[in-house]
Amino acid sequence: MIGFPDSVHGGAAALLLDEVTGMHIASQRGPDEPPNKDFRTAYLKAMYLKAIPAPGTVLVRSRIVCVDGRKNYIEAQIDEDGGVLVKGEVLYIALKSSSKL
Repeated sequence: MIGFPDSVHGGAAALLLDEVTGMHIASQRGPDEPPNKDFRTAYLKAMYLKAIPAPGTVLVRSRIVCVDGRKNYIEAQIDEDGGVLVKGEVLYIALKSSSKL
């Protein structure tokens, strides 16, 4: 999880973005729909603005930008004390065999 001393590795930061945004999509399912993850990450862009301190506590925010058919566009950011450390853009594609997300 550590990249440079006292900093989170960039791959771990991308993992945080991917997991939080994926949970965000899954949480939007209707109450009668199963909570499985029937979508896949198609694209993930992470823009590293500042190092994420480690150890430390951060807040990951996620926002669904648009749903276009099977495409789910999400924006996210990792914050610490109100400052943005990492920004992310993620595209998820629902599997053809899946029901509406």
